Amino acid sequence: MNIVQQEITVTTAPVRLATSYTPCCKIFAQMKEGGTGVGWVGTSTMSNAGANSILTLDAATATAPGSSAAIETQDGWNSLDAAQYYVHGATAGDKIEVTYHQA
Repeated sequence: MNIVQQEITVTTAPVRLATSYTPCCKIFAQMKEGGTGVGWVGTSTMSNAGANSILTLDAATATAPGSSAAIETQDGWNSLDAAQYYVHGATAGDKIEVTYHQA
């Protein structure tokens, strides 16, 4: 299994996880310590305020990461496409740790 890990900094608009077709079987996201706002995982229909998001990530604190959540296939096949998913947060500058797993 190949695991791709990236740290995404929250900006003023949702950030796409990959720029081209990227098959995977699991997408994991977590707010990094040091942030103050909530985060969201969604698709291209997600708004800047997290409307239409699939998952909500609770805020981190100065010393502890926030909540985490995952989207995964039940059969373990690479039937998700990381390029169809976005992350965003309420506070610009916060960081979201994202990994996607490729079987």
